[in-house]
Amino acid sequence: MPWTAGFQTTVIGPDEARLVAVRGLMIDSTKLSDLNATLALSPFSSFPTVTSANFLIGDPDTFAESKPVIVCVYGGGKGAGLDRESMFKEIGMPNVSTIKNTFHTNIRVYIHPNYAFPAADSTATSVEQQAEYRERLLSRVVEWICSDIFATVAGVDTTLTSQQMTQTGDNFTMTYVSQVQKGVFEKGIEGKFRCLGAQLTLTSTLQ
Repeated sequence: MPWTAGFQTTVIGPDEARLVAVRGLMIDSTKLSDLNATLALSPFSSFPTVTSANFLIGDPDTFAESKPVIVCVYGGGKGAGLDRESMFKEIGMPNVSTIKNTFHTNIRVYIHPNYAFPAADSTATSVEQQAEYRERLLSRVVEWICSDIFATVAGVDTTLTSQQMTQTGDNFTMTYVSQVQKGVFEKGIEGKFRCLGAQLTLTSTLQ
């Protein structure tokens, strides 16, 4: 049966495929080497090596001691969960048109409150150092995402495994970080613990 554009039953769709692709960009071995090199800079020492296991699709309720930092990829990255916007791109005669699809993807970085730079003791000096190290760690991870993964001037261009637009793989193009928010996020059942983190919004065009 010849391929035709539209919904496919033999491969995942672009909504899911973009999550896989965004995670894939960050777990590239060269990019991970860059990240770990920056995490070894002073004043840190002996920070655990970040691997592909630290990068997740979805946003779990909690995370383990073995992952003092996690990076989560999920949808709904604009405003109150806006995930996709569509508009007519071209209108032909007599009744032919193409649609431009814009996707908004979330990347969240979480710093574990207990396992990232545990305080040596309860003194003010130790607690203040812990707070500084967490903040600097968050800055390094966010800067790596913005400036090493998605810093291409024209936007990052990648081919998805989905095939709604073309049989050779949908083009996910002009991906860039449109917004970064930092703050404290609640994790665990009923938000039983809070952790420092950042939410980055990616904006991309599907064609």
